[in-house]
Amino acid sequence: MDNTPRVSVVVSFLNAERFLAEAIESVFAQTFESWELLLVDDGSDDSSTTIARGYSARWPQAVRYLEHCRHRNRGQAASRNLGMRIAKGEYIAPLDADDVWLPNKLERQVAILDSHRGVAMVYGVPQYWRSWAGRATNAQPDFVEPPGIPTNRIYEPPVLLKSMLSGQANSPCPSDLMFRKESICDLGGFEESFIGLFSMFEDQAFVVKVYAELAVYVSDECWDRYRLHPGSLCARMIRAGRKSEAEYFFLSWVPEYLSSGCMLDAEIKAIIRRQLWPHHHPLLNRLRRLGPSVVKRVKRMGAGPINAGSTAHRA
Repeated sequence: MDNTPRVSVVVSFLNAERFLAEAIESVFAQTFESWELLLVDDGSDDSSTTIARGYSARWPQAVRYLEHCRHRNRGQAASRNLGMRIAKGEYIAPLDADDVWLPNKLERQVAILDSHRGVAMVYGVPQYWRSWAGRATNAQPDFVEPPGIPTNRIYEPPVLLKSMLSGQANSPCPSDLMFRKESICDLGGFEESFIGLFSMFEDQAFVVKVYAELAVYVSDECWDRYRLHPGSLCARMIRAGRKSEAEYFFLSWVPEYLSSGCMLDAEIKAIIRRQLWPHHHPLLNRLRRLGPSVVKRVKRMGAGPINAGSTAHRA
């Protein structure tokens, strides 16, 4: 009898003692049972290392603890890739250490991928979770945000790539993904150049690679609770005013990556140009946000065109 797990769950973590056990327990609560859990320690110096090692010791057949050489911190992307290299499963399901899954997550996603053999990845619609600490209010409740595109269908490349870069489609949460290991390994896995500040966009760099070359199924089902909390990387970067810097790095990386595989067409170039325009012209962008009357006054002063889509501005 083959006891090889069909799904490898990869949880990479760094100082996640507050939430890690809850994430792990949501894996144990899955209705689908053919899984293994890989806990990848990215150099933690809090009790999350002890928590992860404890699960591995109690359930050695199902849970494995992994770390980088000399317990180094190498970043989220490198940690996900480490887990993926060790994984035995046909399918990979990443789970962020501060998120939790609903019990049918693995069961439903395996069923979708099994039914569509030409599809490399599936995702749904996550719940943005504020009530985890009892803080949600009527003004800021938990919510499920539509993906911005039609659901329950397959998208061939590069449709989703153009939709995401243009802002029409939301980028999926990493914890909501499931993908075929072989297909993603062929793409080189996650982008390890997205470290430190830039790791804020490592998940979007990953989906760019997938969207450019592989078919993806987008579902309207909710399987993941994405925890909103002030200690998350995204929240910290926004508070520090560093999000724009990280976004510029990502938008500059996209055409470089696509060019290397001859996947950068005229439409994608135009989309990236529009998205980079505010970064190249921050003052004009701030003025544009103030309203049409301000724009007209600036134009009369000779500042030139302020349209983000102007072909005069190059990526």
